[in-house]
Amino acid sequence: MAWKETASGRSWCSTAVTCGQGEVNIGHRRLPETAQRQAVSITLISVTLVALSTYLLMALTPHSLDQALFEVVSAFGTVDLSTGITADATPAGQLLLVLLMFIGRIGPLTLGSALALKDRTRRYQLPEERVIVG
Repeated sequence: MAWKETASGRSWCSTAVTCGQGEVNIGHRRLPETAQRQAVSITLISVTLVALSTYLLMALTPHSLDQALFEVVSAFGTVDLSTGITADATPAGQLLLVLLMFIGRIGPLTLGSALALKDRTRRYQLPEERVIVG
């Protein structure tokens, strides 16, 4: 049974890792530590990107926090919902939302695969050197 990355899987993993539990069990399976690290990394990067983009959109447009946050989360999640402020936004604000749509569609999947491919075992071991300390 392969583990698929879903929003609920990320939140379970993130909650379990941040609460100090060493392992995450879903059903009768244990989630590998590498998958836990990937889920936490993707979650933290996504939350940081949404927070920074919300701040930038608020700086670029005269809209309130709830409107800007809704637009940013909607753009990042590519859910096609809007409060209607996109038409009133400056060209820089519209470009920010377009970039968020692109990153939201491509970014987490690409980042997750890059993190998964990064974990390679070395087939050789470098020689050990004894050094004089002190």
